[in-house]
Amino acid sequence: MHRYYPPVTTAEREKRHPAEARGTASPGAGGAARLRRRAKCRELLQATREAALSRQREYEALLAQLSASEGDTPDWPFIQITIRAGIHHSRSTAAWADESLAALQAEESGRGTP
Repeated sequence: MHRYYPPVTTAEREKRHPAEARGTASPGAGGAARLRRRAKCRELLQATREAALSRQREYEALLAQLSASEGDTPDWPFIQITIRAGIHHSRSTAAWADESLAALQAEESGRGTP
């Protein structure tokens, strides 16, 4: 089960961590923890991307296989629609992961989001 954590406003962040907000915080445990969280986030995004691309390949292979054998059955249009939905979902998940990884890279480089 996932927990919902409401977004933290800039004012709340400044109140909790004034030295970080001013840019005067020394790198320490907080910075190391942030780096670990970013690395874990990057790792999860990369795993999500790879899983989505793997599913996409599976759906495409299934579609090709069934097109040859089931193309003339009355339910074929519905089967095809369902498989194509999986292909599109997999593509969009991989694209989201790519976009998110790029945003992390841009933020780490100090450029903000792409």
